[in-house]
Amino acid sequence: MKKVHVFWPSSYVYTQNMDKSRVQGQECGLDFVDHALPCPHPDWPFTAFELEQRVHHVQELLQNPAVSVLWCARGGYGAAELLPYLDWQQLQSLEPKVLLGFSDASALLVACWTRLGWECIHAPMPATDSWHARSVGVLPPLLTYLAGSPAVEYQVSMQLTPVQVVGVHERVVGRIFGGCFSVLTNLMGTSFLPDDLSEMILFLEDTQESPPRLLRYWSQWKLARRIEQLKGVVVGTLGDANTAEREQVVRAMHRLTPEVPFWVSDDFGHHSINKPFAYGRKVEIDVARAVARLFFTA
Repeated sequence: MKKVHVFWPSSYVYTQNMDKSRVQGQECGLDFVDHALPCPHPDWPFTAFELEQRVHHVQELLQNPAVSVLWCARGGYGAAELLPYLDWQQLQSLEPKVLLGFSDASALLVACWTRLGWECIHAPMPATDSWHARSVGVLPPLLTYLAGSPAVEYQVSMQLTPVQVVGVHERVVGRIFGGCFSVLTNLMGTSFLPDDLSEMILFLEDTQESPPRLLRYWSQWKLARRIEQLKGVVVGTLGDANTAEREQVVRAMHRLTPEVPFWVSDDFGHHSINKPFAYGRKVEIDVARAVARLFFTA
């Protein structure tokens, strides 16, 4: 049975969810190995133990030749703190691995994809309530894909609602990039975010962020000239924002960047079924049917 190594680069809240996730993994031919750290120090409740211990925890797993698939247990806070302390030169010499997660873990996934070219997949996380409460229906195909050969054909479809697609052709084709909006913005100006986003369709989601903050983030992307070559933007759920409020935010984003087509989708994000997507892989948007097809094989 193929092993999936569950690790804790961000926060730590241990629940019985890991036990449930382990059973679901076994049903699809995967053995979930939990590398849980000791309980956090009571004086430092924000992360799964202090920085030095987490750096050692993550580096050890990333460089272990017996580990091929790593799945972040949960998000929260702290993944970006690790990035300057990881030995990227050593990691570049290793066989590529598969990393999965989202939310705060987006920082680690984006860095590993940008710096190492590893397969990094935005996906639900096994120690979270949402894995079982909302995402249970989308997990079996993903787990089966991980258990099989990388050549296994695997696609995900997302329903879209156009916000502003005037002048867009029948089909928009690009490469997938995205994750948690605030976390990606925090990487701006570092070597952990790609310099070139041309041909990319940007998939963004977030939680517990107000509309002014979200618009401030988008202004930063515009000021940094990181969106001029985008093929499009798809915005997933935005935490507590209802449908009308999210549409207002996205329309305001579009006014800042009118040259970029925008869609929204309820199919990914913290408060959705959170369908997975793989960084750098092909995505096709059927404009007339308002459907995105996301591919997992190169």
